Amino acid sequence: MSNFQAILKSAEESAHVVQDPELRKIAFHEILRHLLSSEDVSPKEPRRPAGASPRRTKGRSSATTKVNSQPAIRPEVAALDLSPDERGLVPWVNLSADWTKFCWILEAAHLRKVEELTNAEISYLIDKIFRESKSAEVVNNLKVQTKKGMVKSVDVTFGDREYRGWKILAGGAKEVTAKAAVTE
Repeated sequence: MSNFQAILKSAEESAHVVQDPELRKIAFHEILRHLLSSEDVSPKEPRRPAGASPRRTKGRSSATTKVNSQPAIRPEVAALDLSPDERGLVPWVNLSADWTKFCWILEAAHLRKVEELTNAEISYLIDKIFRESKSAEVVNNLKVQTKKGMVKSVDVTFGDREYRGWKILAGGAKEVTAKAAVTE
């Protein structure tokens, strides 16, 4: 029975690093299941001392894996009906740099009264409208444009949480609207 107590203690200590109570409970059950199955299946494997974390197996995530901090898409963003030929904006095909594409999305949303977008929302809109894959991590490269006055970093509230997002500034809007005025 003392071996079972050591396994329980090890599982509790391993799951303790998870801060959310519900996730900690799930992590505890998963770790306990893993520890018990490894005890039954492979008796030749050396036993871990109490308090040692379980060995990771390929393809399974650890209980300490960070939860994705990117928010889901807000309903007002998902409802945006943007078109590749938005009136007053540079045609999408004329945009070569990723940051100008991100500014295009921000300006198109701004014209529809959505003032700020998160990385995930910009990525979602690009995929939805243009079927181009731009990860939220790539969208974060917009930070380079803050010093140039194209965008600014803002806090976006979604439910009871706040996320970092972007708001288009006059410089960014000029980049994606200037040529449109010439071609119309």
